[in-house]
Amino acid sequence: METHERRGNLIERNDWKVWVVLSVIFVLFGAGDLQMGGSAYADGETVLFSGITGRSWDEFQAADPGAARLIDSMVRSGGAHLLFIGLLSLAISIFGLRRGQRWAWVTMWLWPLYLLLAVAMLAVTEKVPGAGVPVPMISGTIFLIITVGTLALSYRKYRTSS
Repeated sequence: METHERRGNLIERNDWKVWVVLSVIFVLFGAGDLQMGGSAYADGETVLFSGITGRSWDEFQAADPGAARLIDSMVRSGGAHLLFIGLLSLAISIFGLRRGQRWAWVTMWLWPLYLLLAVAMLAVTEKVPGAGVPVPMISGTIFLIITVGTLALSYRKYRTSS
């Protein structure tokens, strides 16, 4: 009797690498937010900040330095969270998904849940009239599509055999 181990499609063989890349991106985003703090709103996140507050980061800092310090602290804290999520996800990718362990695949479904929540929160946040689409809304949606797609296309690799 011959036994053949199914090799799987391209995604099934390399899904863990997709997760490593996403994890590293989150580590880099987190490290950037930790380093930049609120000043991130003066550069790459101007659409987000001005779309919600109606002013630039510099105007906000000048008008209310205490609130600006609080926002700076919260951005850095959020950066620590992204860094931690990235590192934790990286460990799950390398030590779980690479070895084909189902628990790791099931755990990675937290990614789309997190991303969906983040995008939804941005969508329902009240903005000033004419505000543009913030970068996190775009990147969050792209990451959401990638994560759900990767999980769905690698399903056969992790399904339990009956």
